[in-house]
Amino acid sequence: GYTEYAYGNMGASVNYVHRFTPGLKSSVSVIGSNYNFETIEKSSVSKAYSHSYELSQYEFRGSLSWLANEHHTFKAGTDLILYDLDRGVIKPYGEESLRPSVNLGAEKGLETSVFIDDNISLGPRLNFYAGLRFSMFTELGPKTGREYFPGTSFDDNNVSSTKVYQKGDRISNYSNPEFRAGMDFKISENNSVKLSFTQMTQYVFMLSNSISIAPNDQWKLVDKHIKPPRSAQYSAGYYQDFRKQGLNASFEVYYKQARNVVEYRDGANFLSSPYVETAILQGDQNAYGTEFMLSKTTGRVTGWLSYTHSLSFITVNGENDWADINQGKKYPSNYDKPHVLNTFLNLEISRRFALSTNLAYSTGRPVTLPQSVYYIDEQPFVDYSGRNEYRIPDYLRLDVSLRIEGNLKVKKPMHSYWTIGVYNLTGRSNANSIFFLSEKGRLNGYKYSVIGVPIFTISWNWKLGNYENN
Repeated sequence: GYTEYAYGNMGASVNYVHRFTPGLKSSVSVIGSNYNFETIEKSSVSKAYSHSYELSQYEFRGSLSWLANEHHTFKAGTDLILYDLDRGVIKPYGEESLRPSVNLGAEKGLETSVFIDDNISLGPRLNFYAGLRFSMFTELGPKTGREYFPGTSFDDNNVSSTKVYQKGDRISNYSNPEFRAGMDFKISENNSVKLSFTQMTQYVFMLSNSISIAPNDQWKLVDKHIKPPRSAQYSAGYYQDFRKQGLNASFEVYYKQARNVVEYRDGANFLSSPYVETAILQGDQNAYGTEFMLSKTTGRVTGWLSYTHSLSFITVNGENDWADINQGKKYPSNYDKPHVLNTFLNLEISRRFALSTNLAYSTGRPVTLPQSVYYIDEQPFVDYSGRNEYRIPDYLRLDVSLRIEGNLKVKKPMHSYWTIGVYNLTGRSNANSIFFLSEKGRLNGYKYSVIGVPIFTISWNWKLGNYENN
């Protein structure tokens, strides 16, 4: 068996800018977008299902910018976003599928915000900026929601009542201030230092289904039972130019704290019920790391190299045992990857030929694995490891491409070039996840790879006009 995916994006925007005076201007934007995704899971015949969902977003932005003088700029504005999310229906796929049909429901929400930004330069070397954004979110009907008995877990057995909300009803409200501030100091013409602090609130987030054979992420709005995740990040960076060599280098450190991070209860699956609160708990996340980047932009050989070393831990420790994950002890977050290395190299062989290579490496992400099976009344029960105690194999991929320029004459009606490439040149089967199937009384583990073979591509690109390759 295997898994099929299909997705689509559509968007449009209109922007109007009006300048009242040389230093005062306004900007108004109207934006609409739609994202849809479909999954057909056929890895297990008895559990096969199809599922499609879509998220539409309609946004209005308005801002006013004022250039007080060459050292001081001020900006204020507002932003309104209407989210329309259809989480879709889980349907059994195939005559042998025993998967029950589940309607995951639809959600609507309105996010509104106002903001002010101030940027001040104190001389040619020092620049300060600060901003305040106040955001609000309202969960809207129609929707069917639950109430639970006080002091109990959000569970099917603890439902005190069910309420049906009509179209336009306000179900829940959240509001949060978000601050940001920073400083840029230019030490000399070739190096500088930057400091920053940023707060952020999320009213729409991703649900990561790590239970399925082929994990996929799906959008979800905050609601009456799921609080908005909030984060604060501190960062500092040093930047250096080596102009004679055509090199740019940067080194950054950061520390991030997040609250109300969404995590899964042990064994939970968000595709089994429209009441997502029964499948999740919320906790705290702490992440920190360093980032290094070296780039070269001149000469026949150009490219860049980046390396990140980071750690990310989550703690879910509630007032009751049922509100804990991993016994309340910290554990690596789902996408904690301590080592990430990316390189890109481009060699201009001649004015018509260029060879490019791309190398990507990262530590395998954490995963929770079964450690043993025990039986009670001849019924098997799987004993799992601590949350995210193990890791899938490391990720490594090499891509190459050759660009062949067309006619380099200055005067011609159009210019074209060919690109011949190989994605995953070595054919490495990088594991996207690890899954287990019960086969003939045994629990067997498998690696799931999205692309495990080299992919050859060839494209012809052209543009109209009097164009000469540089």
